[in-house]
Order: sequence, then structure tokens, then C-alpha cells
Amino acid sequence: MNALFGKTTELLSLLLEYRSERHKTIASNIVNIDTPGYRSQEVVFEKELAEQIAAQRSRDGISGMSAAEEKPFGVAEAGEHVDIDKEMAKLAENHLMYNLSADLLARKFRGLKDVIKGVK
Repeated sequence: MNALFGKTTELLSLLLEYRSERHKTIASNIVNIDTPGYRSQEVVFEKELAEQIAAQRSRDGISGMSAAEEKPFGVAEAGEHVDIDKEMAKLAENHLMYNLSADLLARKFRGLKDVIKGVK
């Protein structure tokens, strides 16, 4: 499959999963804003991604992660009370980034479609 779709498609798919998980987490923070003792949660991604990239580079040069590998993100408690303004800003940013990622993936598939049509 990598020969047809390449690493870009795999990484964009992973990014869409991350953005979707982050949306769920932010929405959960907003829903639980009035819950006593609730602490905001955040999707941890950057640290694990850096570790994955370093491990890949040391193993076999620069390359992407394989689909078989575990997702390099998870939900962790941020340890602070929920601030609705911060959460709404995070939600808006995440929404824009999700749309950008989806658009890039759609462009990748349109490019493949154009190549296939050109071969006929």
C-alpha cells in the first residue's frame, strides 16, 4: 500500500485521528466545566511523536511510522481547572487544523485519481 499511497497519506490519516481525539477531549472538558473536582484533560502527542521519530531515525534513517504501530497519542490530565475561553480557542484551532488535514488528504487522493485517469 505504501507504494500507491506513500507515507504522506499514512501521516495525514494519523493526524486526522489525533485531531478527532483532541476534539473529543476538548468537548469533554467543556461539558464537564461545572463538575466539582474535574480537571481539564489534554491529548498528549508531541512528546511521543518526537520519541517515535527519534527511534525511527536511529533504526533505519528518516521514515514515517507504520500503520501497525500504536497511536503516538493519548489523553492525560492537564491538572488545571477548565477555562471556557481557553477550551473554546482550542476547539476553534483544532477544527481549523482538522479541516486543513482533511483537505490535504483529499488533494492527495485527487492527485492519485488524476494520475489514474491520465493512464487510461
